[in-house]
Amino acid sequence: RGFKIGATKIARELGCPGIDAGKRGCGLFADGFTDTILFDADNTLLDFTRSEHDALRDCLAARGLDPADPSTDEAIACYAAINDGWWKRLERGETTRAALAVGRFADFLTAWGLDCDPAVLAKDYMDTLATKSFMVDGALSLCRRLYPHCRLYLITNGTTYIQHGRWDPTPLAPLF
Repeated sequence: RGFKIGATKIARELGCPGIDAGKRGCGLFADGFTDTILFDADNTLLDFTRSEHDALRDCLAARGLDPADPSTDEAIACYAAINDGWWKRLERGETTRAALAVGRFADFLTAWGLDCDPAVLAKDYMDTLATKSFMVDGALSLCRRLYPHCRLYLITNGTTYIQHGRWDPTPLAPLF
C-alpha cells in the first residue's frame, strides 16, 4: 500500500524546501530527480468532507429536513458512519461499487426513519456532490510552487463524472 500526505501538511511541514528552478525534479526529495508527484484528490487537494456534508445537506433539505435544525447534522453524521462501513466492506471485497452506491442510502433511510427511494436519493446525492467543489487550505499555493518543477498528477477512486464536476472548475485543474 502507498501512503498519502495532505497538501496542507506538506505545505506547513516542508514549506517546499529546496525548490530550485535550474534543477531537474522538484527538490523535495533526497535524490534530486523526483519529477512526478501523485496527489489523491479527496481530502488532500479537494475537501471531500465538506463536499459530502453540503451535498447531503442539500439532498435532505429537498426532502423536508430543515438544514438549520441540529438533527440534520445528526443525520449527516449517521450517514457518514454508514457510508464508512460500506466503503470498508468494498475494500474487503464484500460488496460492489454498485451495491455501495444504493446500499448506504438504504441503510441510512432505515436508520433515520425516512421514506424515500434509496436509488433516487443516491442519484440526487451524486449529482449534487458533483457540484460541490472546495479546495483544502494550502493546496493551491503548494501546487503552484511545485508546478514549474514537477509533473503533478491526480489520482482518485471516485466516480469520474463526480470528480470532474468537482475538479474541473478549480484553479488547480490547469496545473495537472
